[in-house]
Amino acid sequence: YISSNLLDDDSFSELPKNLRALSLSRNQLTSIPSKVLMNCNRLSHLNIGYNLITDLTTEDFIGWGQSLDTLLLQNNRITNLDEKVFNNTKKLRELSLSFNKLIEVHPETFSDLAESLESLEISFGLYREDFPEDFLQPLTHLSWLALDNNNLKIISSKALANFVNLHYLNLERNRFTYLPPNLFNSSTNKNIRDIRLSHNHLNRLESGTFSSLNELRNIVLNGNNIRVVENRSFYDLLNLRIIILSENRMNLIQPGAFHNIPNLRKLYLQNNELRELNLAIFENVTDSYPMDLNISRNKISSFSGDENVNIKIKFLDLSNNQLID
Repeated sequence: YISSNLLDDDSFSELPKNLRALSLSRNQLTSIPSKVLMNCNRLSHLNIGYNLITDLTTEDFIGWGQSLDTLLLQNNRITNLDEKVFNNTKKLRELSLSFNKLIEVHPETFSDLAESLESLEISFGLYREDFPEDFLQPLTHLSWLALDNNNLKIISSKALANFVNLHYLNLERNRFTYLPPNLFNSSTNKNIRDIRLSHNHLNRLESGTFSSLNELRNIVLNGNNIRVVENRSFYDLLNLRIIILSENRMNLIQPGAFHNIPNLRKLYLQNNELRELNLAIFENVTDSYPMDLNISRNKISSFSGDENVNIKIKFLDLSNNQLID
């Protein structure tokens, strides 16, 4: 570890050939020290975050990048990524480019990582409004994708079509207003477990938005502008444990909005604008396990629907509503 010093590009001339891990974070490097790393062909982990790097080139990784497994480049000054810049790091599994200012990324930037890259983080780093399916398309082995805290507004129904191995998707704190109902596909996204979309500008959940994703465990949607949750927005989610819909503007949850979710453990609906609660929305929600239900801080004054609906609830929070005895 040579972190948190004042090292620049001329600060050292040689490193051990059998080096496996190296941290050069929090220095003053303006480029990858490729000459110093030239003989480190066993290096698997490089943290070079929090520096002043502005450019990456294919030549930066010649002679030493072939064994690289993890590359951390967060908090630099990278604005462009050229075609095939990772051509000499074909075993790379984990890459962080967060806290840069990526304005231009060539569609072929990651093409040489198609068979290896499993984790990609570009938080606080993308300067564009559309979901970057152009340069992400080759990355079919991704299991972890974090694009939170950007300014993304538009996402197409085919944006996730190639991510057959994706387990974790973080799109929090962007500016999405709409999710295509077939964005998450039960065939191609069958391995997804965790979907995070909090603090966007979503205003509605349409029927089929989250459907038949058998490995899905968590859906996080708090802090949006969701007003309506349509029938079967959450449908046939056999292993779903947690739904977070708090801090929205919900005034309507249609009957059947949550359908066939037998293992739901926690449903958070607090801090919304619900005035009436139809008990039918909880039918076929939980089977084996009683759930925690938080509907506090709404405007609920009455209940509707069949009072004989079988609802298994372990913990219920109805505080700060408008119920009258």
